[in-house]
Amino acid sequence: MKRIATLFALALTVALAVPAAARVDAVYTADLQELNDSGATGHAVLQLRGDQLTVRLTVSGTEPGFPHLQHIHGFADTTEAECPPASADVNPVDGLVSVGEGSVFYGPEFVRTLSTTGAQEPLNLDIAPVANAGGAYTYSFTFTVDGDAADVADEAIVVHGLDLDGDGAYSSFMEASLPVLCGEIIRRS
Repeated sequence: MKRIATLFALALTVALAVPAAARVDAVYTADLQELNDSGATGHAVLQLRGDQLTVRLTVSGTEPGFPHLQHIHGFADTTEAECPPASADVNPVDGLVSVGEGSVFYGPEFVRTLSTTGAQEPLNLDIAPVANAGGAYTYSFTFTVDGDAADVADEAIVVHGLDLDGDGAYSSFMEASLPVLCGEIIRRS
């Protein structure tokens, strides 16, 4: 009995010693589903601690060796971001859901550019994560957030980039910006 009391006291001491800043205020996840028959998959976990939002992504099946723009998208109002269905393609000639067609669903606002440097330059490929030779990458970055950017529950994560013509490079803005993954962000705690 004395041992249990000692262990309980030790556990309580450790719990009370953890600084408030280390406690997580909110946890969000997003299951990233393929768009445009990209074959890509992914998962995101977002943790909010005070004004610090840590975003972690695990992605596979993207263009090997290519940089991939990625963003938290949303709307300026309280509209919930959604991932576009294949029927969002209003230009049936190309058979693709373009960034413009997708933004009707997930939002035209770049709430946060998920760059490797933290820079908020939504179209800068030089700060985008690059997939390895197998088409996979992991991403982790912590941002300082405030206001609406601290509550991402009504937004979505979108990953971009598909080499449509197979020439080993993004030949156009369409290829670099084409959505290949989308996941609605859901608050878990």
